[in-house]
Amino acid sequence: MTAVPLNLIIGPQHAGQFIRERVEQLVSADCIPEAHAVDMVCTAVLAGDPWMLADPGQRWIPHDDLRQEGDGLLVAELYVAQRCGATLLVENEWAQRTRQPVTVLHGYVLDSWHWARQTGLTEG
Repeated sequence: MTAVPLNLIIGPQHAGQFIRERVEQLVSADCIPEAHAVDMVCTAVLAGDPWMLADPGQRWIPHDDLRQEGDGLLVAELYVAQRCGATLLVENEWAQRTRQPVTVLHGYVLDSWHWARQTGLTEG
């Protein structure tokens, strides 16, 4: 699995803003030294880690290797409508919304992101 660089999805300015916000959260909430927080966030973002990346307005699709298998276990796409800590409100391609743990995205890769960060869905 290869994660798509965040700057290609939302542009370098928004990617930098997003990374700065995540670093500030780690520094203030977890008392992690800033240099270590920067390393943690950048490593996680480059790896496509859903825990670090999941945010409203995103569309996630199954990893390439899972799509090719066609096992039917993963829905074709998930949209993140809301995030509250470790819980997401996601919508599948059939417009069914459910609350799921962030870990539901571990079989997926971030595909697109409407940067407006609305609490409702931004793509149809």
